Amino acid sequence: MTENLANEMRAVAEDFARLGEKEGYKLDFTPESVAVVEQMIEEIFTRKKRFGRGRADKPNPQFVKVPPAIGAYVGEVIVRNHGGR
Repeated sequence: MTENLANEMRAVAEDFARLGEKEGYKLDFTPESVAVVEQMIEEIFTRKKRFGRGRADKPNPQFVKVPPAIGAYVGEVIVRNHGGR
């Protein structure tokens, strides 16, 4: 992975963590926080909980960025806790 892409993914992951924190989810880049992300996925996509300014059944244009941001976050958890770069 190029350094620019790694930095971009890190920034996306940090933005996702900040948004999650605003919504009441503790996203601290620990391995345990992946379970919190799973909870978010269930609440947002299954139960249609509001997230930011949209809902899964009536998403705003920003909502389509959530799945890639989830991947960036989980990837950053791996990097930070298992010696990745």
